[in-house]
Amino acid sequence: MKNTTFILHGKYDTTHLPMCEELSHYGNIIVSTTSRNLNSDELDREFYDLVLLNKESTDPGIYNHQNIYNHINSVLNAAKLCNSTYIVKMPMKYCFSNIEYIIRCLEKNESNSYLCSNMTINPEMPFHFCDNIIAGKTQLIRGIFQTAYEMLINYDLIYEGIDSRICAEIFLFASYLKYKKLKMGSTKYFYHYADYIRNKQYDIAMPENYQSIVTNNLKIIDVDCLAPYTLNPTFNNLKINNDIKSAEQLIELSRYK
Repeated sequence: MKNTTFILHGKYDTTHLPMCEELSHYGNIIVSTTSRNLNSDELDREFYDLVLLNKESTDPGIYNHQNIYNHINSVLNAAKLCNSTYIVKMPMKYCFSNIEYIIRCLEKNESNSYLCSNMTINPEMPFHFCDNIIAGKTQLIRGIFQTAYEMLINYDLIYEGIDSRICAEIFLFASYLKYKKLKMGSTKYFYHYADYIRNKQYDIAMPENYQSIVTNNLKIIDVDCLAPYTLNPTFNNLKINNDIKSAEQLIELSRYK
């Protein structure tokens, strides 16, 4: 049944093209990016149901606006146009197989949890899950990205002690928590993060119920089940690590008990 919309975002990259035929079996495909990230000579519109070109932020005060703003805004604008049951968003620089596995993950996610891939999950940093593939019911994905957009443009970047400025991965999960109005427990201690590249320091108030927050709200899409795949990391020689298969395993490997 075609009840899913696939939102492809980021810099236009032809790596994803071989999976478009399989994606089309399950629903519509929307490319949502900016004109700066799209070379029209590369674009073959026959693969897509819709191509959106979004305006970039002109506000230099927005935190990391060139990356996170464009990411959030591109997905949100596409999500607003969806009338499908589910949305799956992913960058164009990857190509996956066995898309039916993602559909099964969506159908099994009855709790409407935060469903994301296991690429780049960092058990050493609290709330650092993954922002590559995020999937869920359309209303949930709209809610996450609308909340993230409002947090960003209103400079409202800390939720329940979680400082989302550290990275997009934390930003989007904090947006999920805020959208669902989930509260943190009493602060057990503070996690301190120093960003030496930007010469900034951040703190996350670690709640006593961190373990239950993760296990009750995180579901994993195992990228190894999407093989054969093509991963094209373009940021700081990013290492792809798909070792974590579940929220329970993440907690087991984490030092935040």
